[in-house]
Amino acid sequence: DQKNSKLFINARTDVFLKNRNLTDEEKIEETIRRGIAYKDAGADGFYPMILKDRSKIERVISEVNLPTNILLLPGIPDFEELQKMKLTRLSLGPGFLKIAIKAMKDIGEKLLNYEGMEEVQNNPVTGDYLNSLLKS
Repeated sequence: DQKNSKLFINARTDVFLKNRNLTDEEKIEETIRRGIAYKDAGADGFYPMILKDRSKIERVISEVNLPTNILLLPGIPDFEELQKMKLTRLSLGPGFLKIAIKAMKDIGEKLLNYEGMEEVQNNPVTGDYLNSLLKS
């Protein structure tokens, strides 16, 4: 407050990632219990990261009543559905890194076959652009 900086506490829970000994119903109940506890402790948002099922996402949003964040994974509802559900944030996790590594792998394989030179030469991400990112 003294520095006029706003801090957003996005409380994360890994119930769906780590509690493999719980039933699906126990997982959702524990997730909601933790979300409410985080809210009561002052959290600004809730991140039950491996939540994929539409009905479970809706239940968490409704019962925890905090801005909710999930991880972009195969099997989650599409953007339109997530917006209708009032999901607040969608995290990519390691998504950008995976995309970058796939692009490097693909061009590396092309170069091994004496292909892809034009893709490297005509890449719209220039050295000047990269340097401008470092100056900011």
